[in-house]
Amino acid sequence: MTPTDKQRLIADRYLLTDLIGRGGMGAVWRATDQLLQRTVAVKELHLGADGHRRALREARTIARVSHPHVVGIYDLVAHEDQVWIVMELVDGPSLADHLTTAGPLPPARTAEIGLQLLDALTAVHAAGALHRDIKPANVLLRADGSVALTDFGIAALSDGESLTGTGEVMGSLDYIAPERLHSRPAGPPSDLFSLGVTLCVLLCGRTPFARPTPAATLHAVAYEQPDTSGCTGPLRTLVEGLVRKDPDERLSAPDAADALREVLTPGPATRTHTLRAPTLPPRRKPRRPRRAAVPLAVLLLASGATTAYLMTGHKTQHAATATPPEPKPMIPDEVMRTPDDRNQYWVFSGDRYALIELADAPRTDKQVTGPRPLTDWKNSLRRPRESTGT
Repeated sequence: MTPTDKQRLIADRYLLTDLIGRGGMGAVWRATDQLLQRTVAVKELHLGADGHRRALREARTIARVSHPHVVGIYDLVAHEDQVWIVMELVDGPSLADHLTTAGPLPPARTAEIGLQLLDALTAVHAAGALHRDIKPANVLLRADGSVALTDFGIAALSDGESLTGTGEVMGSLDYIAPERLHSRPAGPPSDLFSLGVTLCVLLCGRTPFARPTPAATLHAVAYEQPDTSGCTGPLRTLVEGLVRKDPDERLSAPDAADALREVLTPGPATRTHTLRAPTLPPRRKPRRPRRAAVPLAVLLLASGATTAYLMTGHKTQHAATATPPEPKPMIPDEVMRTPDDRNQYWVFSGDRYALIELADAPRTDKQVTGPRPLTDWKNSLRRPRESTGT
Protein backbone atom coordinates (compact mmCIF):
# COMPACT_ATOMS: atom_id res chain seq x y z
CA MET A 1 0.00 0.00 0.00
CA THR A 2 1.31 3.44 -0.90
CA PRO A 3 0.74 6.06 1.78
CA THR A 4 -1.57 8.89 0.68
CA ASP A 5 -1.35 12.49 1.80
CA LYS A 6 -3.67 11.57 4.71
CA GLN A 7 -1.60 8.55 5.73
CA ARG A 8 1.84 8.33 7.26
CA LEU A 9 4.29 5.48 7.35
CA ILE A 10 6.02 5.26 10.73
CA ALA A 11 9.44 3.61 10.95
CA ASP A 12 8.94 2.09 7.47
CA ARG A 13 6.46 -0.35 8.98
CA TYR A 14 3.31 1.11 10.57
CA LEU A 15 0.84 2.79 8.22
CA LEU A 16 -1.44 5.20 10.05
CA THR A 17 -4.98 5.08 8.69
CA ASP A 18 -7.55 6.62 11.06
CA LEU A 19 -7.31 8.88 14.08
CA ILE A 20 -8.94 7.18 17.07
CA GLY A 21 -8.56 10.01 19.57
CA ARG A 22 -6.34 12.71 20.94
CA GLY A 23 -5.40 13.40 24.55
CA GLY A 24 -3.10 15.61 26.55
CA MET A 25 0.01 13.51 25.81
CA GLY A 26 -0.60 12.72 22.13
CA ALA A 27 -2.75 11.17 19.44
CA VAL A 28 -3.78 7.51 19.01
CA TRP A 29 -4.11 6.06 15.51
CA ARG A 30 -5.47 2.89 13.97
CA ALA A 31 -2.62 1.53 11.88
CA THR A 32 -1.53 -1.47 9.83
CA ASP A 33 1.64 -3.35 10.69
CA GLN A 34 2.86 -3.96 7.15
CA LEU A 35 5.38 -6.58 8.26
CA LEU A 36 2.97 -8.82 10.18
CA GLN A 37 -0.17 -7.70 8.33
CA ARG A 38 -2.21 -6.98 11.44
CA THR A 39 -4.14 -3.98 12.73
CA VAL A 40 -2.64 -2.17 15.71
CA ALA A 41 -3.02 1.05 17.65
CA VAL A 42 -0.14 3.53 17.47
CA LYS A 43 0.23 6.37 19.97
CA GLU A 44 2.42 9.38 19.35
CA LEU A 45 3.81 10.88 22.55
CA HIS A 46 4.38 14.63 22.52
CA LEU A 47 7.58 14.80 24.54
CA GLY A 48 10.58 17.03 24.64
CA ALA A 49 14.05 15.67 24.01
CA ASP A 50 14.53 15.01 27.73
CA GLY A 51 11.43 12.84 27.81
CA HIS A 52 12.58 10.30 25.23
CA ARG A 53 14.87 8.40 27.58
CA ARG A 54 12.16 8.22 30.24
CA ALA A 55 9.62 7.09 27.63
CA LEU A 56 11.86 4.26 26.46
CA ARG A 57 12.51 3.04 29.99
CA GLU A 58 8.87 3.24 31.06
CA ALA A 59 7.45 1.61 27.92
CA ARG A 60 9.91 -1.27 28.24
CA THR A 61 8.79 -1.73 31.84
CA ILE A 62 5.08 -1.79 30.97
CA ALA A 63 5.73 -4.00 27.93
CA ARG A 64 6.88 -6.70 30.34
CA VAL A 65 3.37 -6.76 31.82
CA SER A 66 1.57 -9.56 30.03
CA HIS A 67 -1.93 -9.48 31.45
CA PRO A 68 -5.39 -10.09 29.98
CA HIS A 69 -6.68 -6.80 31.42
CA VAL A 70 -3.79 -4.60 30.29
CA VAL A 71 -3.55 -3.48 26.67
CA GLY A 72 -0.44 -5.13 25.25
CA ILE A 73 2.53 -3.09 24.01
CA TYR A 74 4.11 -4.54 20.86
CA ASP A 75 6.80 -2.08 19.86
CA LEU A 76 8.40 1.26 20.61
CA VAL A 77 9.91 3.33 17.81
CA ALA A 78 11.44 6.75 17.30
CA HIS A 79 10.28 8.57 14.18
CA GLU A 80 10.62 12.23 13.19
CA ASP A 81 11.92 13.17 16.65
CA GLN A 82 8.85 11.66 18.32
CA VAL A 83 8.31 8.49 20.35
CA TRP A 84 5.60 6.15 19.06
CA ILE A 85 4.14 3.27 21.08
CA VAL A 86 2.65 0.38 19.09
CA MET A 87 -0.13 -1.33 21.04
CA GLU A 88 -2.83 -3.94 20.84
CA LEU A 89 -5.96 -2.51 19.21
CA VAL A 90 -9.06 -3.08 21.35
CA ASP A 91 -11.90 -2.49 18.93
CA GLY A 92 -14.49 -1.57 21.52
CA PRO A 93 -15.83 1.45 23.40
CA SER A 94 -14.40 2.88 26.57
CA LEU A 95 -16.29 2.60 29.83
CA ALA A 96 -16.93 6.35 29.58
CA ASP A 97 -18.66 5.86 26.23
CA HIS A 98 -20.59 2.89 27.58
CA LEU A 99 -21.83 4.90 30.56
CA THR A 100 -22.99 7.67 28.25
CA THR A 101 -25.20 5.29 26.26
CA ALA A 102 -26.22 2.71 28.89
CA GLY A 103 -26.04 4.59 32.19
CA PRO A 104 -24.65 3.40 35.55
CA LEU A 105 -23.89 -0.28 36.13
CA PRO A 106 -25.35 -2.63 38.76
CA PRO A 107 -23.12 -3.50 41.74
CA ALA A 108 -22.31 -7.02 40.50
CA ARG A 109 -21.09 -5.79 37.11
CA THR A 110 -19.16 -2.96 38.77
CA ALA A 111 -17.51 -5.47 41.12
CA GLU A 112 -16.58 -7.69 38.17
CA ILE A 113 -14.92 -4.78 36.37
CA GLY A 114 -13.30 -3.62 39.60
CA LEU A 115 -11.69 -7.01 40.16
CA GLN A 116 -10.29 -7.05 36.64
CA LEU A 117 -8.83 -3.55 37.00
CA LEU A 118 -7.44 -4.34 40.44
CA ASP A 119 -5.77 -7.45 39.05
CA ALA A 120 -4.32 -5.37 36.20
CA LEU A 121 -3.01 -2.72 38.59
CA THR A 122 -1.41 -5.38 40.79
CA ALA A 123 0.53 -6.62 37.76
CA VAL A 124 1.53 -3.08 36.73
CA HIS A 125 2.70 -2.21 40.24
CA ALA A 126 4.63 -5.48 40.51
CA ALA A 127 6.53 -4.47 37.37
CA GLY A 128 7.60 -1.25 39.09
CA ALA A 129 5.25 1.15 37.30
CA LEU A 130 2.25 3.34 38.11
CA HIS A 131 -0.61 4.27 35.80
CA ARG A 132 -1.61 7.66 37.32
CA ASP A 133 -4.68 8.23 35.14
CA ILE A 134 -7.22 5.53 36.00
CA LYS A 135 -10.64 6.66 34.78
CA PRO A 136 -13.52 5.23 32.68
CA ALA A 137 -12.14 6.81 29.49
CA ASN A 138 -8.93 4.76 29.90
CA VAL A 139 -10.71 1.42 30.32
CA LEU A 140 -11.74 -0.34 27.11
CA LEU A 141 -14.46 -2.96 26.70
CA ARG A 142 -13.51 -6.06 24.75
CA ALA A 143 -16.03 -7.99 22.66
CA ASP A 144 -16.31 -10.70 25.35
CA GLY A 145 -17.31 -8.13 28.00
CA SER A 146 -13.98 -8.04 29.81
CA VAL A 147 -12.05 -4.79 30.23
CA ALA A 148 -8.51 -3.69 29.40
CA LEU A 149 -6.58 -0.86 31.01
CA THR A 150 -4.99 1.45 28.47
CA ASP A 151 -3.34 4.86 27.99
CA PHE A 152 -0.13 4.69 29.97
CA GLY A 153 0.91 7.98 28.34
CA ILE A 154 1.46 9.72 31.69
CA ALA A 155 2.52 6.66 33.65
CA ALA A 156 5.50 6.74 35.95
CA LEU A 157 8.06 4.32 37.23
CA SER A 158 7.69 3.65 40.92
CA ASP A 159 11.19 4.97 41.61
CA GLY A 160 9.84 8.44 40.89
CA GLU A 161 11.01 8.96 37.31
CA SER A 162 8.10 10.15 35.21
CA LEU A 163 7.33 11.00 31.61
CA THR A 164 6.05 14.38 32.70
CA GLY A 165 9.33 15.51 34.22
CA THR A 166 10.27 17.09 37.51
CA GLY A 167 7.63 19.29 39.10
CA GLU A 168 4.83 18.62 36.63
CA VAL A 169 1.53 17.04 37.57
CA MET A 170 -0.75 15.55 34.96
CA GLY A 171 -3.98 13.65 35.07
CA SER A 172 -7.74 14.08 35.10
CA LEU A 173 -8.74 16.43 37.89
CA ASP A 174 -11.63 14.42 39.38
CA TYR A 175 -9.45 11.30 39.60
CA ILE A 176 -6.09 12.64 40.83
CA ALA A 177 -5.10 11.43 44.29
CA PRO A 178 -4.86 14.24 46.88
CA GLU A 179 -1.21 13.56 47.66
CA ARG A 180 -0.30 14.43 44.07
CA LEU A 181 -2.05 17.80 44.38
CA HIS A 182 0.02 18.45 47.50
CA SER A 183 3.26 17.64 45.62
CA ARG A 184 3.82 14.46 47.63
CA PRO A 185 5.13 11.27 46.00
CA ALA A 186 2.70 9.05 44.12
CA GLY A 187 2.60 5.33 44.77
CA PRO A 188 0.31 2.32 44.28
CA PRO A 189 -2.25 3.84 46.72
CA SER A 190 -2.58 6.77 44.29
CA ASP A 191 -3.81 4.40 41.59
CA LEU A 192 -6.17 2.78 44.11
CA PHE A 193 -7.67 6.20 44.85
CA SER A 194 -8.37 6.71 41.14
CA LEU A 195 -9.85 3.21 40.98
CA GLY A 196 -12.20 4.09 43.84
CA VAL A 197 -13.38 7.21 42.01
CA THR A 198 -13.87 5.14 38.85
CA LEU A 199 -15.99 2.56 40.70
CA CYS A 200 -18.12 5.39 42.11
CA VAL A 201 -18.72 6.70 38.59
CA LEU A 202 -19.68 3.23 37.36
CA LEU A 203 -22.20 2.91 40.20
CA CYS A 204 -23.87 6.31 40.17
CA GLY A 205 -22.68 8.18 37.08
CA ARG A 206 -20.65 10.88 38.84
CA THR A 207 -17.47 11.25 40.84
CA PRO A 208 -17.57 11.81 44.62
CA PHE A 209 -15.89 15.18 44.05
CA ALA A 210 -18.10 16.51 41.25
CA ARG A 211 -18.35 20.29 41.42
CA PRO A 212 -19.54 22.96 38.96
CA THR A 213 -16.09 24.47 38.30
CA PRO A 214 -12.54 23.09 38.01
CA ALA A 215 -11.41 25.17 41.00
CA ALA A 216 -14.18 23.78 43.20
CA THR A 217 -13.41 20.24 42.02
CA LEU A 218 -9.73 20.60 42.85
CA HIS A 219 -10.60 21.96 46.29
CA ALA A 220 -12.96 19.04 46.90
CA VAL A 221 -10.37 16.43 45.91
CA ALA A 222 -7.68 18.04 48.05
CA TYR A 223 -9.63 19.05 51.15
CA GLU A 224 -13.28 17.90 51.29
CA GLN A 225 -14.84 14.57 52.22
CA PRO A 226 -16.20 12.52 49.28
CA ASP A 227 -19.90 12.50 48.51
CA THR A 228 -20.69 8.82 48.05
CA SER A 229 -24.43 9.15 48.69
CA GLY A 230 -25.16 7.98 45.15
CA CYS A 231 -23.24 4.73 45.66
CA THR A 232 -26.05 2.83 47.32
CA GLY A 233 -25.56 -0.88 47.84
CA PRO A 234 -22.75 -3.16 49.01
CA LEU A 235 -19.89 -1.28 47.34
CA ARG A 236 -20.30 2.08 49.07
CA THR A 237 -18.01 1.22 51.99
CA LEU A 238 -15.40 -0.08 49.56
CA VAL A 239 -15.47 3.17 47.57
CA GLU A 240 -15.15 5.22 50.77
CA GLY A 241 -12.17 3.13 51.84
CA LEU A 242 -10.38 3.67 48.53
CA VAL A 243 -10.85 7.44 48.29
CA ARG A 244 -9.51 8.41 51.70
CA LYS A 245 -7.24 11.47 51.68
CA ASP A 246 -4.34 9.79 53.48
CA PRO A 247 -2.77 7.10 51.26
CA ASP A 248 -1.65 5.18 54.35
CA GLU A 249 -5.27 4.83 55.47
CA ARG A 250 -6.70 3.61 52.16
CA LEU A 251 -7.79 0.04 51.65
CA SER A 252 -5.04 -2.23 50.43
CA ALA A 253 -5.38 -4.07 47.15
CA PRO A 254 -5.96 -7.47 48.86
CA ASP A 255 -8.70 -6.05 51.11
CA ALA A 256 -10.36 -4.36 48.15
CA ALA A 257 -10.23 -7.60 46.17
CA ASP A 258 -11.87 -9.51 49.03
CA ALA A 259 -14.66 -6.95 49.22
CA LEU A 260 -15.28 -7.14 45.47
CA ARG A 261 -15.42 -10.95 45.53
CA GLU A 262 -17.92 -10.76 48.40
CA VAL A 263 -20.30 -8.85 46.12
CA LEU A 264 -19.87 -11.39 43.32
CA THR A 265 -20.31 -14.48 45.52
CA PRO A 266 -22.78 -13.62 48.30
CA GLY A 267 -24.51 -16.16 50.47
CA PRO A 268 -23.77 -18.50 53.40
CA ALA A 269 -21.48 -20.69 51.34
CA THR A 270 -19.12 -17.79 50.79
CA ARG A 271 -16.16 -17.22 53.06
CA THR A 272 -17.09 -14.44 55.42
CA HIS A 273 -15.20 -11.21 54.92
CA THR A 274 -15.88 -8.09 56.92
CA LEU A 275 -14.79 -4.83 55.37
CA ARG A 276 -14.07 -2.33 58.10
CA ALA A 277 -15.73 0.99 57.48
CA PRO A 278 -13.09 3.72 57.33
CA THR A 279 -13.04 5.97 60.36
CA LEU A 280 -13.39 9.37 58.78
CA PRO A 281 -12.01 12.43 60.55
CA PRO A 282 -14.50 14.98 61.89
CA ARG A 283 -16.07 16.94 59.09
CA ARG A 284 -14.71 20.42 58.83
CA LYS A 285 -16.63 23.30 57.42
CA PRO A 286 -15.92 23.24 53.66
CA ARG A 287 -13.57 25.92 52.48
CA ARG A 288 -14.92 27.86 49.58
CA PRO A 289 -12.59 28.32 46.61
CA ARG A 290 -11.16 31.81 46.78
CA ARG A 291 -10.28 34.00 43.86
CA ALA A 292 -7.12 36.02 43.99
CA ALA A 293 -7.79 39.43 45.48
CA VAL A 294 -5.12 41.11 43.35
CA PRO A 295 -4.70 41.27 39.56
CA LEU A 296 -2.94 38.08 38.52
CA ALA A 297 -0.88 39.64 35.74
CA VAL A 298 0.51 42.24 38.14
CA LEU A 299 1.10 39.56 40.77
CA LEU A 300 3.05 37.33 38.39
CA LEU A 301 5.20 40.05 36.90
CA ALA A 302 5.92 41.80 40.20
CA SER A 303 6.68 38.79 42.40
CA GLY A 304 8.17 36.48 39.80
CA ALA A 305 6.74 33.04 39.10
CA THR A 306 9.31 30.35 39.81
CA THR A 307 7.35 27.19 39.04
CA ALA A 308 4.37 26.38 36.86
CA TYR A 309 2.88 22.90 37.00
CA LEU A 310 0.84 22.39 33.81
CA MET A 311 -1.94 19.82 33.89
CA THR A 312 -4.13 19.09 30.89
CA GLY A 313 -7.40 17.19 31.17
CA HIS A 314 -7.57 14.40 28.58
CA LYS A 315 -10.47 15.14 26.26
CA THR A 316 -10.89 13.01 23.14
CA GLN A 317 -11.39 14.85 19.89
CA HIS A 318 -11.47 13.52 16.35
CA ALA A 319 -9.54 15.00 13.45
CA ALA A 320 -8.39 13.94 10.00
CA THR A 321 -4.79 15.05 10.18
CA ALA A 322 -1.71 13.86 12.00
CA THR A 323 -0.49 17.41 12.56
CA PRO A 324 -0.65 18.37 16.27
CA PRO A 325 -3.04 21.28 16.91
CA GLU A 326 -1.68 24.74 17.57
CA PRO A 327 -1.58 25.57 21.30
CA LYS A 328 -4.38 27.86 22.42
CA PRO A 329 -3.69 31.05 24.38
CA MET A 330 -3.84 30.43 28.12
CA ILE A 331 -6.48 32.99 29.15
CA PRO A 332 -7.48 32.30 32.77
CA ASP A 333 -11.13 31.71 33.55
CA GLU A 334 -10.66 31.47 37.30
CA VAL A 335 -7.95 32.02 39.89
CA MET A 336 -7.90 30.46 43.36
CA ARG A 337 -5.36 30.83 46.16
CA THR A 338 -4.42 27.49 47.72
CA PRO A 339 -5.47 27.26 51.39
CA ASP A 340 -2.11 25.86 52.51
CA ASP A 341 0.23 28.39 50.93
CA ARG A 342 -0.36 32.10 50.42
CA ASN A 343 2.25 32.11 47.63
CA GLN A 344 0.49 29.50 45.47
CA TYR A 345 -2.42 30.06 43.10
CA TRP A 346 -4.42 27.66 40.94
CA VAL A 347 -5.10 29.11 37.48
CA PHE A 348 -7.85 27.59 35.31
CA SER A 349 -8.24 28.05 31.56
CA GLY A 350 -10.78 25.85 29.81
CA ASP A 351 -9.73 22.23 30.42
CA ARG A 352 -6.23 23.23 31.54
CA TYR A 353 -5.16 24.12 35.02
CA ALA A 354 -1.84 25.19 36.48
CA LEU A 355 -0.34 25.72 39.92
CA ILE A 356 1.66 28.94 40.03
CA GLU A 357 4.14 29.33 42.86
CA LEU A 358 5.34 32.85 43.63
CA ALA A 359 8.65 33.80 45.19
CA ASP A 360 10.89 36.82 45.61
CA ALA A 361 13.53 35.42 43.27
CA PRO A 362 13.73 36.96 39.77
CA ARG A 363 11.67 35.15 37.19
CA THR A 364 13.61 33.11 34.63
CA ASP A 365 12.36 30.94 31.80
CA LYS A 366 14.55 28.04 32.97
CA GLN A 367 12.54 27.77 36.17
CA VAL A 368 9.26 27.28 34.33
CA THR A 369 8.13 23.81 33.29
CA GLY A 370 5.43 22.90 30.81
CA PRO A 371 4.96 23.29 27.05
CA ARG A 372 4.35 27.09 27.24
CA PRO A 373 6.78 29.39 29.09
CA LEU A 374 5.05 31.66 31.56
CA THR A 375 6.47 34.65 29.69
CA ASP A 376 4.15 33.75 26.79
CA TRP A 377 1.19 34.36 29.07
CA LYS A 378 1.85 38.01 29.89
CA ASN A 379 -0.06 39.39 26.88
CA SER A 380 -2.96 36.95 27.18
CA LEU A 381 -3.74 37.21 30.89
CA ARG A 382 -6.81 39.13 31.86
CA ARG A 383 -7.40 40.46 35.32
CA PRO A 384 -9.81 38.46 37.48
CA ARG A 385 -12.61 40.32 39.19
CA GLU A 386 -11.78 41.65 42.61
CA SER A 387 -13.25 39.57 45.43
CA THR A 388 -13.28 39.74 49.18
CA GLY A 389 -12.51 35.99 49.24
CA THR A 390 -15.26 35.20 51.70
